[in-house]
Amino acid sequence: MAQLLIRAQPGDVITAEDWNLVVDAINELLQSGQTNGIKIAASLPLGSELDPIRIGLLTQITGQNFGFALGQSKVTFEQLGNEVVVLRQNMLAGSSDERLMFIMPAIPGITPVGVTSTMRVSNGLASDTRSVVVKPVVIDLQGDMFVTLRGDTTPNPNPNPVQASQAASLFYRFQSAINQPATFELAAEVPAATVAIPAGFVDTIEFRDQGNQVISNKRVELGKNETRNITVRIPSVPATFNGQKFTLRVRATSGNVTGNDQREIPVGTPVVETDPAIEMQQTTHTVFDIASGQVDSNTANGRLDGGSSIFLKVGKVIHVPFNVRLKEAGTYNITLEPKPSSPTTNWTLQRISTAATITVAAGDAPRVFTFAVNPNAGAAANGAFVFKVKRTGINTEWSKEFSVQLLT
Repeated sequence: MAQLLIRAQPGDVITAEDWNLVVDAINELLQSGQTNGIKIAASLPLGSELDPIRIGLLTQITGQNFGFALGQSKVTFEQLGNEVVVLRQNMLAGSSDERLMFIMPAIPGITPVGVTSTMRVSNGLASDTRSVVVKPVVIDLQGDMFVTLRGDTTPNPNPNPVQASQAASLFYRFQSAINQPATFELAAEVPAATVAIPAGFVDTIEFRDQGNQVISNKRVELGKNETRNITVRIPSVPATFNGQKFTLRVRATSGNVTGNDQREIPVGTPVVETDPAIEMQQTTHTVFDIASGQVDSNTANGRLDGGSSIFLKVGKVIHVPFNVRLKEAGTYNITLEPKPSSPTTNWTLQRISTAATITVAAGDAPRVFTFAVNPNAGAAANGAFVFKVKRTGINTEWSKEFSVQLLT
């Protein structure tokens, strides 16, 4: 308790000690009003599992008697014997005795599932608490995943030709270009075949890692820019597929990032394998409005899903570029054609600043190939086409199948 004050007489000298007694008495009176009645009324975010407080984002606490005007406010987050403290000087403009505003600080060792913490607000003499859930800030996964059939291993598929009632393996390269490490779900699909697809056949298809071990959970973790070789193994090609064809789609998905490779595989007939001299890396696509020439970022008007499925409205055009290395001397032919038996009626397919034939010397510099696709009035509702690069005189090539679908 502050010492009782003595009234001054005319002519008395007021010393620092006298003035400090006055300050102490006033502070004691002010703080006595903070001792009782401090209360947390609400927080924003709520601090619940569905609306957690996020590290690095604005947090607000409302209530009464927080002691901000006296410089005594303090917010502490307590969990598992650790404390993270927000002091008065770290609170944002707009804070008051009834509202505290601050950026939620980091909690060492916090995992993506977050922690349940005791949030304690103190005014220097008393405190009030509330249990809250704190989680890291959510950063959406962005970027691309590229799934390509490898050209540096042969035969691919193995065996070539694929035989009915026998095992078959196809060797793929999965390449990520994403903003943060992610776990991708792997899937093999057979969307079409020239005969009925046996029940349960797709479920038998395996994914194997670089050590030829089965990836039982069909998941692969990839860094921001990482390449992983994975084998897709069919334990037994259905006997009914003999002399027929089936389409194999291999997909990798994490959040809204998907990459896939889709190709038709004849059974009993050799397939053209991938040329190891041709390196093609697909990059980010762009949709344009044809009339204005401006970029159209509205995915309802046009988009590329999974790296190989194009969706467009009439009046929109999509440009799909590839970074290219042609590693061997020779003449290369670049074609963009409808897939046999799947004509793209009234769809325009064209190369953009990409010649139909290119002759290169050994050690060719990197270059870019770009194609464009757009539907015209009366365009088929769906179809498919093949983008192909083939070296003259060589029985291998690089190719990728794209599907198209008209948006209305």
